[in-house]
Amino acid sequence: MKDSEKTKEQLIDELVELHHRITELEASEAECKQAQERIEHLNLVLRAIRNVHQVIAHEKDQESLLKGICDKLTETRGYYNAWVALIDKAGRLVRTAEAGLGSDFLPMLEKLKRGELTACGQKALSYSGVVVVEDPSSTCVDCPLSAKYGGRGAMTVRLEHEGKVYGLVSLSTPRALIAEEEQTLFQEFAGDIAFALRGAELGQERKRAEEELRESEEKYRLIFECTGTDNTVISVDGVYLMMNENGARRFGGKPEDFIGKSVHDTFPKEAADEYVRRFRDVAESGETKTYEDSVQLPMGNRWFLTNMWPVEDPSGSMTSVQLISHDITDRKQAEETLRELNEKYQQIIDNTWDIIFHIDLEGNYTFANKAAERLTGYPIEELLRMNMRELIVPEYQSFVFGRLKKRIAGQPLPQPFDFEIVHKDAHRVVLELTTTGIHDKNGKLIGVQGIARNITERKRAEESLKETEERYRGLFENSTEGVLAVDLAGNYTSVNKAMEELTGYSREELIGRSYGEFVSPETAEFVFGEYNKLFRTGEPVHNIVYERVSKDGKREWLEEYATVIKKEGKVVGFQGTLRDITERRRVEQALRESEEKLRAQYKGIPVPTYTWQRIGEDLVLVDYNDAAVAITQGQIANYIGKKDSEMYQNRPEILNDLSRCFAEKTSIYREMLYEYMSTGETKHLAVSYAFVPPDLVLVHTEDITERKRLEQSLKESEERYRALFENSIEAVFTVDTAGNFTSGNKALEELTGYPLEEIVGASYTKIIVPEDVDHIFKEYNKLFRTGKPIRNLVYEMVRKDGERRLIEGYVNLITEDTRIVGFQGTLRDITERKKAEEQLERSFVDLAETVSRAIGSRDPYTAVHQRRVADLA
Repeated sequence: MKDSEKTKEQLIDELVELHHRITELEASEAECKQAQERIEHLNLVLRAIRNVHQVIAHEKDQESLLKGICDKLTETRGYYNAWVALIDKAGRLVRTAEAGLGSDFLPMLEKLKRGELTACGQKALSYSGVVVVEDPSSTCVDCPLSAKYGGRGAMTVRLEHEGKVYGLVSLSTPRALIAEEEQTLFQEFAGDIAFALRGAELGQERKRAEEELRESEEKYRLIFECTGTDNTVISVDGVYLMMNENGARRFGGKPEDFIGKSVHDTFPKEAADEYVRRFRDVAESGETKTYEDSVQLPMGNRWFLTNMWPVEDPSGSMTSVQLISHDITDRKQAEETLRELNEKYQQIIDNTWDIIFHIDLEGNYTFANKAAERLTGYPIEELLRMNMRELIVPEYQSFVFGRLKKRIAGQPLPQPFDFEIVHKDAHRVVLELTTTGIHDKNGKLIGVQGIARNITERKRAEESLKETEERYRGLFENSTEGVLAVDLAGNYTSVNKAMEELTGYSREELIGRSYGEFVSPETAEFVFGEYNKLFRTGEPVHNIVYERVSKDGKREWLEEYATVIKKEGKVVGFQGTLRDITERRRVEQALRESEEKLRAQYKGIPVPTYTWQRIGEDLVLVDYNDAAVAITQGQIANYIGKKDSEMYQNRPEILNDLSRCFAEKTSIYREMLYEYMSTGETKHLAVSYAFVPPDLVLVHTEDITERKRLEQSLKESEERYRALFENSIEAVFTVDTAGNFTSGNKALEELTGYPLEEIVGASYTKIIVPEDVDHIFKEYNKLFRTGKPIRNLVYEMVRKDGERRLIEGYVNLITEDTRIVGFQGTLRDITERKKAEEQLERSFVDLAETVSRAIGSRDPYTAVHQRRVADLA
């Protein structure tokens, strides 16, 4: 029907319908335009996220990482601006980064520094999802940035990885384009940022641990080299692994000359076999052991005291031992000399006819020689259970014990004196006794020493002077010690044979001549002073020590005991006994020099060392070295003389170690946490207790605080890495250079459907579709040649149940000492993501085609325009 034939109402209805169609077409075109804008925006967002992932993969510095992320989010124009704030557990600001805001971000920065968060920030930190604000300029009144969001929306989400919240990230985006898929992407890459922050954090911790390990190794090396002792580490099979300069010098070489060699190369076979047996014994027992050996070295035969303990390898096995050897040759020689001297003196004491005995202040015998056994009739062991009162006849007890009390009181007493004892067979014996006090090192009188001579026969034969004189002459002449008598002018009046042997002069050459002719003027003056004192006091003079030159020119040291000779109560001369102490003086000097040397070494040990001595029932601190002074800041001097029970009453384990070390005469090693009483510092110590005969315990305390802290740090770091590996939401794997799996995590099992025991050892081709195997091989080969990591490697995988999944992977090299030993990487299932992208693309094309058909049927011009839009899509 022609328009001219239509009624007015019909024309109006057609116009209304036409206007309605035009309105629908305009609305459809607006929806298409909005869909086009959303797609373009998502493409920009995806490009920005891809760039962010590149920053995450390459940047390890936290500050540069955050700045790079913000820049990449805004440089594609996917977002107007972006900012990140890292916040610690206490809510304090740690670091910020921004892009697209510049100086406009300063007010927000100041707010964050004060610990204040905007409402959306507070919500984001307490909420696991994305916080979306469509119109911040009108709703976020507390936000300093709200004025920058005119016509824009904002998305904010917290940065969280494995339950730890690092802070938040906020973006400005077109209000109309905020969609659910973009929020999902935003939350995913926020998780990637948190993962990267965790990686940077672990990297810093690893670097710090490596630096601490290097410092610890250097400290140990210095200690190993600078102890001043022979320090060696040897495998249980006897191969030298480490040796310090001091130890190598013993063998006439340098450490490098011996490392890798066997003890069989440096010692005779019999000795080397014994050493290997000891190494294995120590490693198997896990205990520290001490040995004393005479060792044949290029420099001659030397004695060593060696402390030996097992050393663990990284797997915890005892495969080697460490030895610290001290050269004790001087000490052994001194001990041997002292032993010989003791034997010599013991023989003299045992073979003398005089009773030599010791009693305590109560009169109980504590020592007696063999002469006491002969003169009393009691065996020595029985005598030592008796009191002096049991031997003395009753009429003399008051006299003898009265003198004993005066001796204890310090009163001078005439010496010697006579008294009688009862022999075991009941006959009486008359003794002439000389006593001297026995004092401890503090000068306190603790007993009395007596030399008692049997004068029974002399007493009985007083009427027979000749017989007495002959007996005396026999004793005089046959004495092993030089016996002399001089007049008041110092001229010899009699000498015995031993005196002739001591001086080299005959009796005829000595009698009538002054003692001063045979010594230097200085010595003569000294001896005169001693005799003058004897003349004035009448008290015997003991231990007059002086040097004299014998007739043959030999210089000798003599020790003299002198008493007065009286007639009718008047002093008419002096008598004395001489003994040659030249050898004893030489030994004493050698012992002093050796002691000084050992003391200097003791003082210079770099490890704090303390010496405890058994006094009575207690162990008392008696000495310390310079390192102990340093560690206690000089306060250790305040503890000298204190008992272990006073100092460690709250540390029973230390008291037990000290007591056990002394009682068992053994060595003990223990590691403990110890608070120094002197400084209040608490440190981890490696404490070594060593028994030193006859009554000392030596305690070395090495500070191992840094080693303990490093061990704990390494343990925690390993646990963190293991947790990260096992709990990663992405599949993590390693393969060797042949392409066989060497490890994987739980996510790899879930992704492939294979348990780890079926994956490890299998080829990577086991889980890849055949058509992608060649492509994967080429990519890995390229990585092997160039060293550049593979990113976004996409291929199809076949699960154990036959299902195909689309995988995106990241792969890098594994190297050891610059040598490539395999590959490591992560895998992510992107099957669902690809499906979503394809579905989105198909939906857009379907929409475009539908609109095109609708318009093409009614408006050719609009249809052509719509086809162009579809083509562009």
